[in-house]
Amino acid sequence: MSSGKKSVCRQFATTGTCRFSNCKFSHDLTGSTPNPSDAAASAAKGPCTYFQRHGNCRFGDGCKFSHDLNAPARVEDPNSAVSLYRGWNQLLGSSRRGTGYSGRTTGSTELTADQMEKFLEDAFRILEIGSIETIQQLIRELCSDRGLLRIQQAVQAEFVSTYSPSRLSFKRHCIPFLRLLAHEEMRASLVLEKEVGTLFNFIYGPGGRRGTTFFTRVTQNLSSAVDSGDLDSIENTLYAALVALFNTLNLNEGAAVQEEFKSIVLKLEALLGNSQASTNNTHVLRSAQDELYRIKVLLQIADTIPTAAPNRPAQATSSGASRYQVDLAGELSAEGPRHDNDHADIAKIKVLPTSEEISSHRNEYLPQRSPEYPHHLQGISRVLDFQFRLLREDTSGQIREAVRTVIDNWDDLIGDGKSAKKLRARAPGVRTLIYKNAQIEQMKCSNRDGITLTASFDQPLKVQALKAKERKEWWERSKYLALGALLCLVDSHKRATFLVVSERTVYRNTRTGPAQPATPPTLCDLSSDQKRAWITLRFAEGITENDLEAVFQIDTSGTQVFVEFPGLLFASFDPILRSLQQIAKAGNLPFPRWLAPSSAFEYQPDPTSNRHVEVPPPLYLTKPGTVLTLNSIASGSNLVFSIDSDLAAAQIQQATSLDHGQSEALLASLSRELALIQGPPGTGKSYLGVQIVKVLLENREKTGIGPIICVCYTNHALDQFLEHLLDDGIKNIIRIGSRSKSEKVSNLSLHEVAKEEKRTPMERYHLAKAHEELIEIEQNIRDACGRLLQPDTSSLKGFLESAYPQQYQEIFVAGEDDEGFIRVKRKTRNARRDAENIINEWIEGNLNTIPQRNSNRPIDQLRNTSALAMSRLERRKLLEFWMEEMKEKATENLLQATKDHAEQRREISRQQNEQERRCLQKCHVIGLTTTGFATHADLIRSISAKVLICEEAAEVLEAHILSTLLPTMEHAILIGDHLQLRPQIMNHDFSVENPRGGQAYGLDTSLFERAVEVERYGGKVFPVAKLDTQRRMHPSIANLVRKTLYPALIDHPSTLDRPPVPGMEKRLFWMDHRNPEAGADSLELIQTSHANEFEAEMVVALVRHLSRQGVYKSGEIAVLSPYLRQLFILRRKLASTFEVVVGERDQEQLEDAIEAGQIEIEPTEAPTHVVKKGDLLHEVRVATVDNFQGEEAKVIIISLVRSNKENKCGFLKTSNRINVLLSRARDGMYIIGNAETCGQVEMWSKVIGMLEKDNNIDKQIQIRCSRHPETPIYIQQPEDFNLLSPEGGCNERCQWRLDCGHPCFKKCHSEILHQNTPCLQPCNRPYKHCNHVCPKTCGEPCGNCNVRVPGVALPCGHVPTSLRCHELQDLSKVRCTKVIERELELCGHVIAMPCQQDPKSYKCPNLCGGTLGCGHTCTARCSSCTRNNTTPGSPAVTVHQPCRATCGRNYTTCPHACKKSCHGAEACPPCTEPCAIRCDHSVCGKSCTDPCAPCAERCAWGCKHRGRCDMPCAVPCNINPCSERCDKQLDCGHQCPSVCGEACPSEKFCQVCANETTRNREVDLTTFDSYSDIDLDTDPIIVPTCGHFYTMSTYDGIMGLQNAYLVGNDGRILRPRALDGSEARRIDDEEAPEKLVVKNCPDCRAPLRNIHRYNRIVKVAYLDESTRRFCAKAQADYLKVYKEVSEAEDLFEANRSDFLMRLQRAPTTRVAPNRLPNVLEQRISRTNALLERVKGFIFKVGEEEQPYVKVRHMVLSQQRRANLLDTFTVDSSAVQLGFRLKGINLFLSLRWESLWDWHLIAKSESIDQASRNKLWQLILNLIPQIHSSCTKVIEECHAANLGKYEVEARIRRAQFFALHRIETFAQMKAGIESVIKNQGSYNSSRWGETGLREEKQSLDTCDQLCLALPGTVGPLKAKIDEARKLLEGEALYAPLSQKEKEDVYLAMSAEFSSTGRWYTCENGHPFTIGDCGAPNELSRCPDCGARIGGSYSIGLVSGVRRDSEFGQLDQRLAELRLARQREEAARRR
Repeated sequence: MSSGKKSVCRQFATTGTCRFSNCKFSHDLTGSTPNPSDAAASAAKGPCTYFQRHGNCRFGDGCKFSHDLNAPARVEDPNSAVSLYRGWNQLLGSSRRGTGYSGRTTGSTELTADQMEKFLEDAFRILEIGSIETIQQLIRELCSDRGLLRIQQAVQAEFVSTYSPSRLSFKRHCIPFLRLLAHEEMRASLVLEKEVGTLFNFIYGPGGRRGTTFFTRVTQNLSSAVDSGDLDSIENTLYAALVALFNTLNLNEGAAVQEEFKSIVLKLEALLGNSQASTNNTHVLRSAQDELYRIKVLLQIADTIPTAAPNRPAQATSSGASRYQVDLAGELSAEGPRHDNDHADIAKIKVLPTSEEISSHRNEYLPQRSPEYPHHLQGISRVLDFQFRLLREDTSGQIREAVRTVIDNWDDLIGDGKSAKKLRARAPGVRTLIYKNAQIEQMKCSNRDGITLTASFDQPLKVQALKAKERKEWWERSKYLALGALLCLVDSHKRATFLVVSERTVYRNTRTGPAQPATPPTLCDLSSDQKRAWITLRFAEGITENDLEAVFQIDTSGTQVFVEFPGLLFASFDPILRSLQQIAKAGNLPFPRWLAPSSAFEYQPDPTSNRHVEVPPPLYLTKPGTVLTLNSIASGSNLVFSIDSDLAAAQIQQATSLDHGQSEALLASLSRELALIQGPPGTGKSYLGVQIVKVLLENREKTGIGPIICVCYTNHALDQFLEHLLDDGIKNIIRIGSRSKSEKVSNLSLHEVAKEEKRTPMERYHLAKAHEELIEIEQNIRDACGRLLQPDTSSLKGFLESAYPQQYQEIFVAGEDDEGFIRVKRKTRNARRDAENIINEWIEGNLNTIPQRNSNRPIDQLRNTSALAMSRLERRKLLEFWMEEMKEKATENLLQATKDHAEQRREISRQQNEQERRCLQKCHVIGLTTTGFATHADLIRSISAKVLICEEAAEVLEAHILSTLLPTMEHAILIGDHLQLRPQIMNHDFSVENPRGGQAYGLDTSLFERAVEVERYGGKVFPVAKLDTQRRMHPSIANLVRKTLYPALIDHPSTLDRPPVPGMEKRLFWMDHRNPEAGADSLELIQTSHANEFEAEMVVALVRHLSRQGVYKSGEIAVLSPYLRQLFILRRKLASTFEVVVGERDQEQLEDAIEAGQIEIEPTEAPTHVVKKGDLLHEVRVATVDNFQGEEAKVIIISLVRSNKENKCGFLKTSNRINVLLSRARDGMYIIGNAETCGQVEMWSKVIGMLEKDNNIDKQIQIRCSRHPETPIYIQQPEDFNLLSPEGGCNERCQWRLDCGHPCFKKCHSEILHQNTPCLQPCNRPYKHCNHVCPKTCGEPCGNCNVRVPGVALPCGHVPTSLRCHELQDLSKVRCTKVIERELELCGHVIAMPCQQDPKSYKCPNLCGGTLGCGHTCTARCSSCTRNNTTPGSPAVTVHQPCRATCGRNYTTCPHACKKSCHGAEACPPCTEPCAIRCDHSVCGKSCTDPCAPCAERCAWGCKHRGRCDMPCAVPCNINPCSERCDKQLDCGHQCPSVCGEACPSEKFCQVCANETTRNREVDLTTFDSYSDIDLDTDPIIVPTCGHFYTMSTYDGIMGLQNAYLVGNDGRILRPRALDGSEARRIDDEEAPEKLVVKNCPDCRAPLRNIHRYNRIVKVAYLDESTRRFCAKAQADYLKVYKEVSEAEDLFEANRSDFLMRLQRAPTTRVAPNRLPNVLEQRISRTNALLERVKGFIFKVGEEEQPYVKVRHMVLSQQRRANLLDTFTVDSSAVQLGFRLKGINLFLSLRWESLWDWHLIAKSESIDQASRNKLWQLILNLIPQIHSSCTKVIEECHAANLGKYEVEARIRRAQFFALHRIETFAQMKAGIESVIKNQGSYNSSRWGETGLREEKQSLDTCDQLCLALPGTVGPLKAKIDEARKLLEGEALYAPLSQKEKEDVYLAMSAEFSSTGRWYTCENGHPFTIGDCGAPNELSRCPDCGARIGGSYSIGLVSGVRRDSEFGQLDQRLAELRLARQREEAARRR
């Protein structure tokens, strides 16, 4: 795509919108006239078929096909990869004919000789020129059954040596075939790793027979060709054969034991040796030799690298064995393995210690470096074994010892805190933290981490004492339990399980009530709970059975603790160790002769130096004609390099910026395959590395080296090196890892670059498939963990169903009801309690059928015995056995599932890595750390990289370097200095610096140092290129290292120009003192153990003195110290003046030491860096020596710290560390320390001697005043600086005049300080425009004159009171502050504003006040809504802001209103307020969304006149209200004014005692009489809880008492009205009776709920409200279930083909005999689980759960208990059957989809015949019951006028009927004997022709209903026709499309609204209509289709009722229910 034109945004082209405001694609869909180049590009594209067919395309200009209808058809290049692949695929053959290697029908007949030749040549050509997609397709097809058929023909062919037109020949076919197998692309793709493995496994064949035959023939033909001289290039063919052989052997672990392969290799080696003498192709020859070596290592051929000698005694392994008594590793040990993790093969050793290893007290096998030390391996295998075991002991060994200490001191650990502190003091090595009372709370499964565990533990004691906020801050600040931290779960049984922190949440904003305990689901963080903390963990390694026992406490409970290892990051050593294991297993490490010198290799002396060994050039340079140009570093000079050239270092030095040493090193690095470059301090190692990279990249294309891998040990060093590359113009860089601190480098991360790389269709397919399988595995893991975490009877139920189906049926299943549902015993809403009750009933059940009640048969017999024929003892025993077996099975399943999950995650990682692999392969430089390399080893090993450059290689552990050496590596350049710092290790016992045996191990000896100092190669030394010119230090400073370590070091001339240090007499000085150190510790190796207060004070004073010279900028002064404690003190003291900069590694070590208590801080101190306080020198760098290598500063100040009588020098006794310390300074270096203590070290002694010779050491340091250099100043104490040089000069007064002319009154100081000194004398400068005197000091700028003067008239006409003097100069700039009123042009508002304000730019502050679309008033500012029109001359436009008001719509299911922000026409969410319904006994307690549970207590209402109500509290009262006045007395002594039966009010409502306001209140709203005028005996008052009282008659009218009671003509209440609406208030009233609702107080609108007189009204309203809630809740639950069922039905269709493939590949394992395969069982069980959830919904919406039915039961119970004679009926017409019928129809729908799915599976060829028969039988067994259920549903729907549901049930019944016939005929066709015998009876049964006619008639009835109800039933017409065709055998079933299901779901979701108005149709079905009121559109009932609104008149049609009870159902429903109850009772009897 050209840069001038963007492609069209696909989202914008499709939807018309785009979510990106600055989208990088074009939103212009109009297009433009194409230019000629576009036309040419269009012609090169193929035509877009979609555009040709429809005239448009959603991709627009971005379409990769042409939209030009006149463009000529593209002519395909016959030599293109696509064309070649098309022809090649035809040669591959059809997939429907022939027989493949597996015996299945896969391919066509064999190819002819010519076809095979073209087949192989085209395949190789496609691999060479094809795109990624084409190559992936080719490899996939080549590894398919069809491809393997062709491979089989080639492998099994007997090649002829000459040309043959009919047979395969060696030259025409075998050699191309070998080249194809050896092609790089065959090994590169991560996506097709499995497929490629299949191909080479096939070549290998069973037992290796096919492979040995093939390669034997290859060897024979090669030998014949060599003898006859028939081959032009035998080396290339040998190389291809060796690569193909290695690929075949490497993917088959059993190849090492095949002797035939070893003989083949030896023959190939002989052929290679013969060709070596007759060829000049060194490149191919060396490549073949390398491949041969790798094969010999793989096959363990003895003459290369002996890898094992299990039968050889340890004493015989070397000549020096007599000196050693060695107990070898694992099975080689004389006493046997030490534990279960002790193996001779390191590939079998787990990285972390096992429980048995921790408990073992035998010493581990730790090999020594000496060649004489006995070892079971040799060569490179020994090197890898040595590095692995020592590095593991250095890391995991420390962990093992720490955990062992915990276990050995367990009793002390679980005691008090003091004991735990003592334990920590005894713990060796790594620091530990212990968290007590650990417990696994929850298990989850994630795609990234597999099984994750939510664990809790006791808060640390000091954290428990903190407040909530302090606790949160403590955890946020603390580094404990950081992500990736390693924990060990230890229990009292001495089991240890290692876990890693996968998620760390300090505070989760989830509140729990005070009465609710904190639990993991609601509270899962570190700080919320005072006593407990929660963390999420994952397993560190693969899960074992012991881990499960420890985590899940399978065997027994016990105390558990977490042990953390702060500062030890698991990810820092685990990848390295695993990488070493992988390399040891593969045996494909490059450069073996240099890494493991052996007599098996031949070493030649270097021609230029007999002392050194000759190192051959990189393999890629040996290609004939390879010449490197050096133009990138030598512009203008035509320098070239080749292995045969005589390019000299002098030529390079003259043409480039490199010095002589760098030029020599450049030549050495290019000419040696393993190059070592030693660079002393300041010699430009990094600069040289950049130049080498530039040269290699310049010649990248001709050498084919691929990306250059640049490796560093730290992220900081890596970022620096990559920044240098970027600065030199190298841009195509990718950095792997996420810890970059550089802004330049962070954008180069692999994660960011990979986003631009698109996945191929094959990759997307594989990835989606892998994710699908992962989801299935995760479900298996959750099931297994559920049985382990909660092994109760509920999980036992599922186990028995699969393992013991017969006994499960006897215990849990009580048969089936008439509807075909399984009837569960005592089913409630609590499934766990149900299962527990059933098990208890079984154990205590009927024993009458048992011959011997006390029998005790063995378990083996009980397993096959009826569960009902056992004694109680046997049942208990069997139950215990089942529980144990369930745990064992769950453990087994979980272990297998976790393995599958890990493998599947690796597969997903491979799929995702393929995208990143392509990015890496295309880039030029890959930068990463050694740990990052090992972490991404699989990814990096998949690329073809030939060059490695390692910076600071001498500071990197050898194990880290070995892990970075790829098999494809041909060139490694290690740059470093072994005389500087060594690699860091944890265990000092393995260090060469340890005089007590550490040199025998030398783990901290780098590969660089070993090659230079330790190893000898045939008696020769490895050559090292040494840089010799330093550009950093002044020569006097460089002498300190030159005369001790680097005698050949040369000073660059520029170093002589280093300026002197201002303020100091000398640039190099040692201040000697005898002040003792503080805090000396016997543990000398702990860096934090020493400090020296005197040195710290002296350093701070010296830094302050240097800063006062005004010369040094930020970062140019650095302070170094070897100890962290001293570093901490220095940072604290310097922070008061400077901004202190501490390096990242030092900062981390400091924080760890502070948290470990090794450094104590004062309460007022904060261990963080401080803010800047100085103005002269802002930053001072403070660092430890070990973390300052590679850094420099102009001035270095060193605090040596150690000063003691024992003269222990500590850390600084090694020359490496001294070297770094003395070589960091450029201009000056000052050492403060005890020379007597350091003088005992040899190198320090030499340094002190040199300093003494030059008078650079003394007990006092001489500083210098730049003004008075003749005055000597000597400093001996820190206070002397303030006394003798307070301003950085001397004590004399400054004699220089300030620029203003006044004298300087300060002490002598530097020139810069003098220039910045402000003058404090009065200012003498006059103002220019007035006569006023400047009031400021001389050092301040005068500025403007601000003296106040009288005001004058401004241009606006206003006269201010006063002005500032300078304002008179320009009155136009004076801002008038006079407030005036102006009208804004934009909105017209009149606003008071300052005169200076421009009205056009003024934002109106008034409220908008406009009316929004939702009806609310806009409350936004006017200025935010009104804006200018973009069209000139047009009026302003108003665009309102979103409504900010609260919705406020009243809910119809409760008295609350919606509190959500206004959401327009969107439906209100369910009410979340607590339910307002309450009674005298209790409150509801639920939320408003849930139906209330009716109160079962007896009603509290009653009086002496009427008696007490007999009904329960929730039932409408059955007594008449009393109208008499209450005869009780108030507290004032007067008679109560209220009505009898109500609570008496307070005396303030007394008619006599009330105040005047109360007495004058109008209490009768009919006559408007006041309270003082009414007669209380005739019409008493009623006082509600709100206090607004009225007369009884008034409230009776308000509440509508006559709607609830029949009232006589005299006004007396006769009796309650019937609640079913059968009694109208007036006989002549044509309208329905008014609904009984709770009315509101006329004054405050509070609901009148708590007045007993209106109990009947209130309780009926409560029932109506509960029923509405029930309907809304049921609808919401139905939508959830419907969506779940819909998704399940979609999955049936979507993944059936993949499932059939998986079923075909899966082993035919079964849970038990006569069961289906496991994968099919799992598919069926998931469906059954969903069916159970649907049945749960049906149960919840059944009659028994509805409010009216519950109340009816209460009434019946009370009538029976009280023996009441009178009848009391509660309306049953409000019972809603629609939800239950909808649920049953949903059940039938899911059951049909599942049966049809089974039918299609049985019909496929992927299932065996036995399973097919089983599926047929299952289908035929289920259909009769379901068919009967359909019939009953049809009857109920017909009785309830639910036409839509009736039609759905009829359709399902017809489908089940048709499926029964299909399956029966299929069995007849299959020849199943039992079915054929019953064929006659079948035809005469209900499944015969009679039944067929009935089903067709039923579908005719459906057609009639479609005509009668076109709105609701009409859409089902297509399904009716489909069912009819299914009955007639004309068509197959087609499920609903996703669009149809979405439409159904949206329609149903709108049926019941929380805020809509409720109605019932003429058939009694409830529905809601929106807030607008009555329906004004033609619509119908969603259940039965009856009209509920008309389009001609606004309102409801006849028969529709609003706000009435939900309706009266037809009497037939009651009769039908009664009939069913009778049938069920009869069946029970």
